[in-house]
Amino acid sequence: MNERLSVWTRQHATLMAMGVLAFMLERSSFPLLAIAGGSILGLLIRFRGSYTPNKGFGAGNILTLIRVTLALVLMAKNDLSLALTAAAIMIALLSDGLDGWIARKSGMASPFGEVFDQESDALLFLAICLLLIEDRQVGLWILLPASYRYLFILFCRSIKPTEKAIQGTWVTRAIGITSVMALAICLAPIVTDQGVYWTASAVTLLLSLSFLKSGFLLYRPSPTGGSDAQKDISN
Repeated sequence: MNERLSVWTRQHATLMAMGVLAFMLERSSFPLLAIAGGSILGLLIRFRGSYTPNKGFGAGNILTLIRVTLALVLMAKNDLSLALTAAAIMIALLSDGLDGWIARKSGMASPFGEVFDQESDALLFLAICLLLIEDRQVGLWILLPASYRYLFILFCRSIKPTEKAIQGTWVTRAIGITSVMALAICLAPIVTDQGVYWTASAVTLLLSLSFLKSGFLLYRPSPTGGSDAQKDISN
């Protein structure tokens, strides 16, 4: 990730953390929706011309944009019918499985696309958590796992780890996908309130352990001595 994208990512994380806090205080999704939409729009405008290696937007980014749009719709319309909500989430999840693959196959993968994809995933997860609060009466504590990406980015800002140290693995990606799907299923009426509670609790615990492990790895000593974070600061 280049420096300009890193700066935007930290700014976006700060804004989103503030938006989540505003929702917790006001129980209104409008400030969070405005912050999320405005920040993503800022990303698209700021990096115009560097979306892909050939300067175009690219099919992969189009799919990611669809996911972002659907996430914002879910955040704005908590009175959508179950069928429309399910369709929106299903399309968003399908786009998540295709955008990166299409970008790589077409030779259009880029640092912008990677960041855009990651932020769209985080936004979709947050949207589903908001639906659980409104539709299934899950407590505000479900916003904790929804905020982990933003909090982790802000944490990394303070210790400045190497880029390699903060990259996810297939395990963390699998946990993320499984968590989104599990919480999405909890929106179905056939899932009991108790089932929703225990599923959401299990997802929160799993993501908490995953992020704690990621934080621990930031301080893991390198073979030559000293942590990667410390070495990065010294350089």
